[in-house]
Amino acid sequence: MYTTSRGTSFFSKFNYSNGLNMKKKVLVSAVLIFVSYNLVLSFFPSIMPAYTNLERAEEFVYSRKKYSVVFIGSGLIGDLNRGPLSRPIYFNLFLPFSGSCDGAEIIVRSGKVPDTLLVETNCVFKGESKELLGQLYRPGLYELKRVFPAFQTKYNAVSRLLKKADAIKLKSSPDFQEDPGRTRGSALSDYVLIGDTTKLNQDVERLFRNLEVMSSRGSVVVFFEVPMPGELSNSPKLAYQRKTLRRVFSSQKYQWIPPDTASIYSSPDGLHLDKESAQMLFVYLNQHARSL
Repeated sequence: MYTTSRGTSFFSKFNYSNGLNMKKKVLVSAVLIFVSYNLVLSFFPSIMPAYTNLERAEEFVYSRKKYSVVFIGSGLIGDLNRGPLSRPIYFNLFLPFSGSCDGAEIIVRSGKVPDTLLVETNCVFKGESKELLGQLYRPGLYELKRVFPAFQTKYNAVSRLLKKADAIKLKSSPDFQEDPGRTRGSALSDYVLIGDTTKLNQDVERLFRNLEVMSSRGSVVVFFEVPMPGELSNSPKLAYQRKTLRRVFSSQKYQWIPPDTASIYSSPDGLHLDKESAQMLFVYLNQHARSL
């Protein structure tokens, strides 16, 4: 009886010890994999595309590169690419449903002021996104993502799988359809009224403060407007916004690229340029911005 009890006790301790050792091995392996993954991301950043505004903002902020040329704006400049641009260090910080105000704020907070900043002026009225800036600069997590890139949204496998699943679900929905007429109609409704001029003036003032900071640090600031159909380009909201921006940024230290009236631009939805037109616009901007 004594022998059996002693044997049982010995094997129980042996099994417990083995289980504990196995857990330690698993934990150590997980830590080593996590550290290795972060080292790889630090020295060899992934070229996987950024799907969301937060991913794109993180890509800019946490990159070790010093970008010489940066575009800021809304989704209207999403298809602008390097093309004939001779400088290799280039970043397009386009933020759909947002715009240049967020881009300027992100650049100033990050301290990564470019040699040349090109500012799209079509959607300045959208102002700043407190949600985006809050997510990007969340205390504690902001610093943690710099040390451990695996925490960045772009490299979060679970997050990306969920976004892809949502995208597939949306496209399979009967409510999802590519309707240029609907896009154009909703755009017209957004631009037909001037809207809250107090908010616009506040947004422009905030943009002015950030661009003044960049200009004082040697950045050449260049404004441009993406070609839009006449009914949008001449709408009350854009006309008022254009006049306000010209008044606030009247100093000679700011450059303004005149509209391209010699070319014909195409838009599949009456709002966004197709890829060929976007490339044509990029060449035009490249030719007129003296600092490029």
